[in-house]
Amino acid sequence: MKKFAMICLFATLAWVASAQNTEPAHGAKIRFEELEHQYGTIQKGGNGDCQFKFWNDGDEPLILQTVKASCGCTTPKYTQKPVMPGQQGVIDVHYNTNNPGGFSKTVTVTSNAVNNQRVVLRIKGTVVQDSKPEVKPQPKPEVKPEVDPEIKPAAKPEMKAIAKPEVKSDMKVKTKLEQKPVMATDEAKAPVKTKLTPEQQKTIVVLNESLKKNKMDLNASEIKPSDETIEAIKHMVEEMNEDAELHVSITGHTCNTGSSETNMHVGMKRAEAAKELLVSYGVPADRIEVFSKGDKEPAYSNDTEEGRMKNRRVEIEYVK
Repeated sequence: MKKFAMICLFATLAWVASAQNTEPAHGAKIRFEELEHQYGTIQKGGNGDCQFKFWNDGDEPLILQTVKASCGCTTPKYTQKPVMPGQQGVIDVHYNTNNPGGFSKTVTVTSNAVNNQRVVLRIKGTVVQDSKPEVKPQPKPEVKPEVDPEIKPAAKPEMKAIAKPEVKSDMKVKTKLEQKPVMATDEAKAPVKTKLTPEQQKTIVVLNESLKKNKMDLNASEIKPSDETIEAIKHMVEEMNEDAELHVSITGHTCNTGSSETNMHVGMKRAEAAKELLVSYGVPADRIEVFSKGDKEPAYSNDTEEGRMKNRRVEIEYVK
């Protein structure tokens, strides 16, 4: 009798699990060809276009409701009309390649699909500065005019020196220090930083200072959060819930040991590790941007082991 009861119990649990995993039989169903596009290495100003293809595997029209990028440097364009059953749609994504460094961006797609109403697409790559060889101007050959031997050059008239007018001693000549400074034009102004409240500024300062205490070995990316770090992240979650326009920018850095390409990759791994840490405590993943500067922006001297250790870091800031 007990054996029969156990068999019935297991059969019931298996039926419940099967019912939970079963997709709705009817409705629009979305299927993407790929969820991530790797650009690899792109020259600054190069082609930043890619395309994500998707199909409607359901039996009702598929409608994309929103297609939103994680930052303004990424621009998506998508199929506006309903995609009929069995038909294909596309989402074209353009990334602005004018900023050198590694990048990882997301495009969040919401639709009426019954199998997956929210899909996160990702683009990754590294933009490098185009180094063109310097072209030195060639000196023009000296061209001597042909002189007819029969023609004698005319004698130059005697020039008399003209006396310079006397400059009175009471006249002042403006020195470089007395001249007015040259004012910068609008094109040379520094970019405007995000204006933060005192509480938001304190959160970023405390978070970055606590992360500096996380010593990283060469090529390592693991972050062991302290209680101070966790408390700052919790404040960040509250502030981002209060201000929907707040986003987070994470930049990974390295020391100068190793090649520039390797350091750019390690910097991106450190930024991704910091992002995973923030997401694990509630920071929205689609509001985080990650970058890598590699060894391009050291904060300390790379001539000492201590300086190299401090340059292996991540920096976090609020952006809008």
